[in-house]
Amino acid sequence: MKKIRTLFCCLFLAFILSWTVKAKTPVDRPQASNAEEQEDNWYNASGTIQADSEYVLDPEIPENYIPIPGKDETYMVVDEKGNIKKYRQRMKQKDGSWVWQDVNPDIPDNYMPVKGIKNLYKVMNEDGSTSYMKYIRNEDDTYAFITCDKKGKPLEDKIKGDKIPDNYVHISNNVYAVYNEHGVIIGYKKRKTKKDGSYYWADTKKPKESSKKDSNIVNGGLSKKKTSSQSNVPAAQKKGSNPSVTQTNGSGAKKKNSDGSYTQTESYTETKIKGNYRITYKTTITKKYDSRGNLLSTKKVGPNEISKTKVSGSSSLNAPDKSSVKNRLDEEAARMGAKVSYQTSMETKLLTALNAERQSEGIKALSKTANAYKIAKCRAADMALYDYVDYDSYLYGSLNAMLKKYGIRYETSGMNIWKTTNRDVDGINARFQAVSGSRKTRMSKHASGVGIAVVKKGGYYYICEVFL
Repeated sequence: MKKIRTLFCCLFLAFILSWTVKAKTPVDRPQASNAEEQEDNWYNASGTIQADSEYVLDPEIPENYIPIPGKDETYMVVDEKGNIKKYRQRMKQKDGSWVWQDVNPDIPDNYMPVKGIKNLYKVMNEDGSTSYMKYIRNEDDTYAFITCDKKGKPLEDKIKGDKIPDNYVHISNNVYAVYNEHGVIIGYKKRKTKKDGSYYWADTKKPKESSKKDSNIVNGGLSKKKTSSQSNVPAAQKKGSNPSVTQTNGSGAKKKNSDGSYTQTESYTETKIKGNYRITYKTTITKKYDSRGNLLSTKKVGPNEISKTKVSGSSSLNAPDKSSVKNRLDEEAARMGAKVSYQTSMETKLLTALNAERQSEGIKALSKTANAYKIAKCRAADMALYDYVDYDSYLYGSLNAMLKKYGIRYETSGMNIWKTTNRDVDGINARFQAVSGSRKTRMSKHASGVGIAVVKKGGYYYICEVFL
């Protein structure tokens, strides 16, 4: 018995010793200074909070068309403030062109539109019966279906005028907003008086004007607001290439058609270095619009090789040269800045738009800091000079590698990048806010400073946002 106890004690001590050693052995995973950063770094060894895969806009897709997750080739059309205006879907034709049409992803497949009555649908039920549903969409993007007859008149229980139901919310005067069980406005009612003095409810339209107090009742509480800037919309564009040299320019010409529509043709040239050859490619995109400016179809031809010349020597290629990178950030920013032109007005406006987004969510505004701006200037110039879109730069490596090189201390770091033909700041801001990863980086509560740089080259804008 004594031997058994002795053996048990030895095994127990060995077990404790082994786990003590493990506890003191560092685990090979990145460290973080806060919970939010640690969560991000667990999936990203670089330690940088960054957006989803960066994207270069497909020239065939308009700037304000944002892809809808889970819906093939379906896009939200947003205005410059990020509000959803409508939905569009494109279908590929046999000749490679795309045809666009208006769609509504809210409408189920078994809902067939009734001709002559707007937003009324005939529904084929599982038991073989039919019913009619009317689609209602509010200004805050909430929507609902209400049961109607075949003429579009709602089928509802008659409510006596002497009662005000709990789901009737006063708007102004005798007008009430009617909410369904999900908190979505499905109509408006006005309380009227009969000759005998009794009350009754009548359908009415939303009042054009209302007080601030009443407006807050309509848009808050029961109704949930959803905007494109809050949508979890991942980027659906392809990652940019990293050629030695690329020069791109675009040109467009409009041609009116006899039916009132018009056609716009745009051409882009791109030069890349492959081996000892400099090859130039040309891509032509033809877009057709109706008389109201709605995109009807697109067709892309190319990229086709239009020239090929042999070159020799790295200097003639204008290839990125790591040995030319300066060891001081000030000197490197000056070196890269001498080769490009920064769009300072766009940078200022984009910072203002960013802070407006942060303040709307109760997050403190960010100020432009010297180091963040110099890093952003270097990265934007790097992308523009060598026409690529990638978080890992040939010259600088990752953002964190660059920060380490220049001895910049940080608790958290983040970067958003984009190459686009869009020069509208509101559109650029809305697009960054619509991409979940980009938005998370911009709305980080742990960032203390920001630098935003924009470089224009060859008809494109190369944008870099750095958060430290």
